[in-house]
Amino acid sequence: MQTTFDYIESYVRRRSRRLSRLARYAIAVAACILLFILGYFFNRPTGPRQLAAAYIRQHYDKLSQTMDGSRDSLQQGIAAYNRGDFPAALAIFSALALSHPDNMEAHTYTGVVYLRQRNFDQALAQFDNLAKAPGLFSNPGPFLEAITLLQRDAPGDKAAATGLLEEVVRLQSDGWREAADWLQKY
Repeated sequence: MQTTFDYIESYVRRRSRRLSRLARYAIAVAACILLFILGYFFNRPTGPRQLAAAYIRQHYDKLSQTMDGSRDSLQQGIAAYNRGDFPAALAIFSALALSHPDNMEAHTYTGVVYLRQRNFDQALAQFDNLAKAPGLFSNPGPFLEAITLLQRDAPGDKAAATGLLEEVVRLQSDGWREAADWLQKY
C-alpha cells in the first residue's frame, strides 16, 4: 500500500519532470531568439562599404521591366541583366547610350552593370557623365557615383564619396534620404 509520503514523492517527481521539460523548451526558445538578435546586429551593414553593397543588392539586384511585351533595346538589356548576363546587358545598354545620348536610363544601367561587374573606373565615368547631364528633373548620378566610390574603397574615395553624399543631401536629389542616414552612421 502506498503511503502519503510515497504519493507526495511520486507527485513531485512527475511535476519536476514536466517542469524540467518546460524549462528546457523555454531555454531553447530563448537561445534561438538570442541567436537571431545577435545575428541581426552582427550582420547589419555598418561601414560605408557595407552600406553601399546593401543598397546595390536591394535596389539593383533586378531591374524592373515593363509588362507591355515590347522588345525594344532597353527592355532586352534589362532582361539580360535580370538573367545575370552582364556582358550582353552591357553591350545593349552601352550601344543604346551611344545611339541615343539623351536616354539617361541607358547611361544609368550601363554604369550599374559596370558597378555590378566591379569595373569601378568605367562605372564612375558613366555616373559622372550622368551627374553632369543638364536639365534632368531627377538625377541619380551623384548618388551612384558616391556608391561606386564607397565600393571601390581606394585611398581618398571615402572623402570624395562623403562630399558627394553631402551634396546629394543638400540638393535633396535622388538618394538623399539614404545619403543623410549614411552620413550619420559614419
